[in-house]
Amino acid sequence: MNDPNGSAATRREIAAFALVLVVVTGIILFLTDGSILLSRPLWVDEVIAALIANRPSPVAVIGDLGSGADGGASLFHLGLWAVRAITGALAPSLLRFLALASVLTALVISYATLRRGFGWPAAAAGVLAIGAHALVIEHSYDARFYGPWLMFCAMGAWLFARRGSLPTRGNAVALAGSAIAMCTIHFYGIITLALMAAAVIASGGSRWRERVLIIRPAAWGLLALLVVVPLALAQRRAYTVPSWLPDFRWPQLTTLLSEFWLARIPVIAPLIIIIAALVRTRQAPVGVAPMAFVRGATTNAGIAALAGLAL
Repeated sequence: MNDPNGSAATRREIAAFALVLVVVTGIILFLTDGSILLSRPLWVDEVIAALIANRPSPVAVIGDLGSGADGGASLFHLGLWAVRAITGALAPSLLRFLALASVLTALVISYATLRRGFGWPAAAAGVLAIGAHALVIEHSYDARFYGPWLMFCAMGAWLFARRGSLPTRGNAVALAGSAIAMCTIHFYGIITLALMAAAVIASGGSRWRERVLIIRPAAWGLLALLVVVPLALAQRRAYTVPSWLPDFRWPQLTTLLSEFWLARIPVIAPLIIIIAALVRTRQAPVGVAPMAFVRGATTNAGIAALAGLAL
């Protein structure tokens, strides 16, 4: 049985899983005539993002965002600007391919994180629970923030796991970078970062102070958010008439909970983890208490971060 605190999956295994994921996705698109998902015309939000990305400079991109042309904390639009500068144009198929690549990358990274505590069947089931969510499927073919946002969350979870087993300056810098990306791809990225960090700390139990050291580099995400707050305020001032996005009301929390945290597929994900953990108790080595054997997986910082998002 793999050590839950070590790197359970080899690079070859992760590469094989990535290949299978890409092949299965391609087969599904072929059998369902799903190529239209990549080639269909851009819808209004995608058109706006593409127009902003066609501005002559990053400064102009930020200026348009500050004028209320679109929402977001600038990283997404600046990324599209860089792609357009390299390719010369932002075709719908290219934008949708980038969205799909972001989601598939997120699923592969999630698999690598889950494999640090579970066997490949449980890890694959966990990835299936993530990828089968209706919103994940929708945003796999939507040239907006959400695919890259999911990818940065998955990267953060994997880096939490890495720092939990082998804290180095390199993975501290990488974790800081993923936290910054999470909070600048969208202003609400700070919410996902906070959920992940809280889950990591809580999973430490009485040794929570050690978990604080693990997540400390992620504080750069908060600093990045403070840098882009003026942009958020400028966008809010730019809306002089009511927009499609209403002012926040507490009853909206019910809708958010139903859509993101109480949907059936996200609830299935932690249940799969629990069932897999119970199965592992039967496979515990002789002389090792079953719950102590399970704890190494369920308290893994990366798995805790993923569970925090799922819950």
